[in-house]
Parts: sequence; C-alpha cells; structure tokens
Amino acid sequence: MEKMECIVSCVLVVLVVVIHAASSTHSSTDHSQVVAEADSLLNSSWRMWSDPATSDHCNWLGITCNEARHVIGIRLEPDHRVYVGDYFSELHLASLSSLDFLILSGIGIKGALTKLTCVDLSMNRLTDSIPHQVINLIKLYHLDFSSNQLTGSIPHQIGTLREFHYLDLSFNSLRDHIPSSVGFLIELTSLNLRRNQINGSIPPEIGYMKDLVHLYLDENLIMYN
Repeated sequence: MEKMECIVSCVLVVLVVVIHAASSTHSSTDHSQVVAEADSLLNSSWRMWSDPATSDHCNWLGITCNEARHVIGIRLEPDHRVYVGDYFSELHLASLSSLDFLILSGIGIKGALTKLTCVDLSMNRLTDSIPHQVINLIKLYHLDFSSNQLTGSIPHQIGTLREFHYLDLSFNSLRDHIPSSVGFLIELTSLNLRRNQINGSIPPEIGYMKDLVHLYLDENLIMYN
C-alpha cells in the first residue's frame, strides 16, 4: 500500500511539474509576441504621434489592445492630424497576429492578416492595382479603398470574400468590367464603384445579392441595357 501511495505521489508531482512547465512556456511565448508587436509599432515611429509620449504601446495614438495586451485594432483618421506617409512601410502587419480591424483614413499612406475584418484605407495615395493580398483576408466584411489612385481591374477573386457587407472602391481609376463573381457576395449590403473608368455592362449576377441595399455605379463608362 505504501509503495502504491508513493507511486501515485510521484505521478502527481510529475504532472504538476509538466503543467507548470507548459504554463511557463505559454506565458513566455505570449510575452514574446506582445514584445514583438510593440517593437513593430516602435520601428514605424508610432510612439512619436502619442502625446504625452509613453512606453506603453497600448496607450499610443490609435492603438487598441485586448486584456492580454495584444494589438487588436489600429485606427487613425484625418481628425487625428497625423501624417504617416512612408512610415507605414516600416510597420510589419504580419507581427500583429491578433489584429482585428485596421482603419487608416486620410493619413498620407504611399505605395502599396487573415484575422482582419475591417480595412479602411480611404483618402490616401495608394497607387497601382488593388493589392492581391486582400483576397487572403477571408474574414473581411468591410473594405474601403475609396479616394485613392488605384488602377487596373477589380480582381475576379473578389467573389471568394463571402463575408463582405461593405465594399467601397469609388473615386479611383479602375478599368475594365465588373466581374461576374460579385454575385457570390450574397451578404453585401453596400457596393460603391462610383467615379472610376469601369466599362461593359452590369453583370446579371448582381441579382443574386439578395441583401444589397446601396449600389452606386454612376460616373463610369458602363452600358445600361
């Protein structure tokens, strides 16, 4: 009996040690991730826009953290009166693995995360075609690229983003026709393609978008039959 009790005690001790070690490893990994997120923001000079300046990245301008101090949101808008410009290229979004929303409107971004649900890059100076990385944001429901200098066509793969509720590509220089794949965006409530250079006819597949409430296609080269 004493031998059995000794064995049971040893097993319990081993389990406690294993659980403690696993907990310590997780805590260390989680802390390293938080540090990596803070460093990513620091390298992009994010801290300099905060007044008063603080070493706590969760208190920096436009940054939202969860209870574990992971960055879950970034929001900068014109009324913040900051100009990001080239600094944004130094921000490694891949480091922000918990990022849920990204709103950067009218802050001078130039040039060209699977958890993102909201992206607002309106009123910047984005050029070239719509970034192909957007297609990988499978949880995205709100996308606003309006008032930029985007060219090229609307990618056919846009139809794979089935969670879309809001899509605004207005006031750009997008060309070609509206892809028929937009018909797969059955959750979409608002589609704004106003003032581009889109041509062709309206695809009949738009009729599949049962929840569509707002549709803006004016100031294009579209043929209305």
